[in-house]
Amino acid sequence: MDFIKGFHKQRLAVIVVAVLGLISVFLPWATVRTGIFGNISVNAMEGWDGWAVIILMAGAIGLAIRGTRNEELDFSVSQTKWGLIASGGASALIAVMNLIDVARIPSVMGITTSVGIGAILCLLAGAAIAAVPFIPVAMINNIGNKGTSSNDDISAE
Repeated sequence: MDFIKGFHKQRLAVIVVAVLGLISVFLPWATVRTGIFGNISVNAMEGWDGWAVIILMAGAIGLAIRGTRNEELDFSVSQTKWGLIASGGASALIAVMNLIDVARIPSVMGITTSVGIGAILCLLAGAAIAAVPFIPVAMINNIGNKGTSSNDDISAE
């Protein structure tokens, strides 16, 4: 646990969300309901997109652990900022492409398709990682601080 406690909340948020993105690859991205023959679920590892998301999420984790752990991410280094935007945005785009593909499949003779939780989780994780450079650090620092507000930091004079 000391390893996790050493990280700045901003870095830890990227790592946690990227791990959720990695997990999403193994969850169902689409389900085919075949009536009396049961359901068939497909995850992202059935094609190229699963490996792409794994590589992109691993890149986001790499960017988050690079540098001094207890300091906020350094967005003055454009590699970090654009790396997170690119890895999160590309992961979200892959999920959107799969969502569109599943939605375009017509229902035929009682056989239907539906979007799985994995594609939705990947979309959310990718969007969250891409958004990190635009979220103020003060907002992230307040995560988990119960009963405090920004006015508590102002000293009474």
